[in-house]
Amino acid sequence: MSSQNPSLEQVFSEHRERLKRMVAFRIDPLLKRRVDESDVIQDAFVEACRKFDQYTLDPKIPMFLWLRMIVWETLIDVHRHHMGVQARDPRREQYEKVSFFNQTSVLSLANQLVGDFTPPFVSIAREETLQRLQRILEELEPIDREIIALRHGEQLSRIEVATVLNIPIATAAKRYVRALSRLRQRMESSDE
Repeated sequence: MSSQNPSLEQVFSEHRERLKRMVAFRIDPLLKRRVDESDVIQDAFVEACRKFDQYTLDPKIPMFLWLRMIVWETLIDVHRHHMGVQARDPRREQYEKVSFFNQTSVLSLANQLVGDFTPPFVSIAREETLQRLQRILEELEPIDREIIALRHGEQLSRIEVATVLNIPIATAAKRYVRALSRLRQRMESSDE
């Protein structure tokens, strides 16, 4: 890499595992056979190098979240290219920059959360719980699903979630607590 961006290389290297975790959480399983997570990360790094000078002129968000956004846009492009997905309606583009919640994401999130509801030694009950959890997640408002996904799937902090969603930190925290509460209530009521 060029010597003009050593700080970018260093920061990117420090966050590589977090960025790969995001790609692994969000990528469609059909693409995993064709596209390696590291390829997405590498393409994003090349794009970040291209845009780095512009970012440094007026950094409005922390560098990690800027890198996450670059990786996110790269992942959307990969999905479009390999899955034949057409560009979305411009009114949806803003939300797409934040949320690419498809069935894969619901399944990934359900798998992440199912451990909270089921003892690991009960595999049949775990599978039933996983299916219930997927249905309940699909019923949540998209922003609530996304907040849970960002917190649990990508393991972002409250501040990072608020920044990604462009909402106040207190709002993100309240929505997260309410979303988890609704999720828990629905899980418990579906047990009856």
